[in-house]
Amino acid sequence: MSSSAERDAGIVGKTPVTSGASRGYLVGWWMIVPAAALMVATLPGRTHGLGLVTKPLLADLGLASTTFATINLVATLLGGLACLPIGRAIDRFGIRPIAPLILIGLGLAVIGVAASRDAAPLSIAVTATRAFGQSMLSVASLTLVGKWFSRRLPRAMGIYSVAMGIGFMIAFPAVGGRIAAAGWRQSWYELGILLIVAAPIAWLVIRNGPRDRCPEFGHEAKESGESEAASGATFLAALATPAFWSVALGVSLYGASSSGLSLYQELLLAEQGFDAATYHRTLAAGAIVGVATNLIAGLLLTGSRLRLALTAALFVQAGALATFRQIDSMTELWVWVVAMGVSGGFLTVVFFSAWGHLFGAAHLGRIQGGAQALTVLFSAVGPLITSSCFDRWGSYGSATTLFAVAAFACGIAAAFVPIRSYRDALTAP
Repeated sequence: MSSSAERDAGIVGKTPVTSGASRGYLVGWWMIVPAAALMVATLPGRTHGLGLVTKPLLADLGLASTTFATINLVATLLGGLACLPIGRAIDRFGIRPIAPLILIGLGLAVIGVAASRDAAPLSIAVTATRAFGQSMLSVASLTLVGKWFSRRLPRAMGIYSVAMGIGFMIAFPAVGGRIAAAGWRQSWYELGILLIVAAPIAWLVIRNGPRDRCPEFGHEAKESGESEAASGATFLAALATPAFWSVALGVSLYGASSSGLSLYQELLLAEQGFDAATYHRTLAAGAIVGVATNLIAGLLLTGSRLRLALTAALFVQAGALATFRQIDSMTELWVWVVAMGVSGGFLTVVFFSAWGHLFGAAHLGRIQGGAQALTVLFSAVGPLITSSCFDRWGSYGSATTLFAVAAFACGIAAAFVPIRSYRDALTAP
């Protein structure tokens, strides 16, 4: 492919091939561990993590739930803006120096939440936890795997998803138990200090990526002495492709429905006649199904199957959401839980894998950051959609119908949008 053609396609940044390919290839698999650990460290900056301290926090500060909901919404939206600059910083400086700085920032923000005595400082601290945790650290975690893998990226992301899921399963009860024993302020102080202590460890463990990514990024060095290691589409070129929006919107819609329904899931099940014990059992079962599906999806998916997986998962999700209000037995509920868990598991791996496959590694941080910002936005408005449906129609379940229509529409669109590897542009005549 000529230089002018590469520029037209948005492909930039070829680098010389060096030795050490096999070693780099093996180190890449080890990088999955710190990548998953970084994602688990986002816990205090996520909705479920903040939910661990919401009840005692409201009682301590004397805040109304609506006031806190507003603080959380604004914090999520403002924090989501951090996805874009952090992606650019990662592409320029590498993940190794950036990740420790993010961990320190998140640790200080968590300590700030613990020190808050009224709404104003709490708003600033929660916004910082969203920016450093849900946004910046998430982008760093996902990009770390993408910088090390290409051809086996779906498999690597499947393993990463399982490791991340196990990490969250350990972290949530551990943090929740500490809150019950020591109180929310002391626990959040300790968590903030732990994140700061983890910063130098991250610097010691993380590697930005091998200079030569063969065989993973090209199998063999080319006779010209060039490799695909640092090639890829620019951020603007990625935004101009239908494939970016097909994946980003499809998975962001899943994020909206997931956040919107999970926040009110106990009330949703109550409308169908199920008690709180059933809610807790289905919550645990859904998490297990999702983690198992992550591994299966990672093993089954290749780049050529991403479109099929995206389309099928959206249709399964649409069907499950559309039939929710007809559920009236435990058997039907378990089928629904499995369907949602399987579709969510596949969508997660597709989202994690698609960007490196579609656009390469050169500007992966910015591209991943842009996609992550969109998911944060959709996740923020998901609960608003559900609550608005309740206000209008008097039922939380009415939101499932709306989400089902949107998922079905995205599934149809995904079926017609190819998800091609950036290497196709490199090898095109």
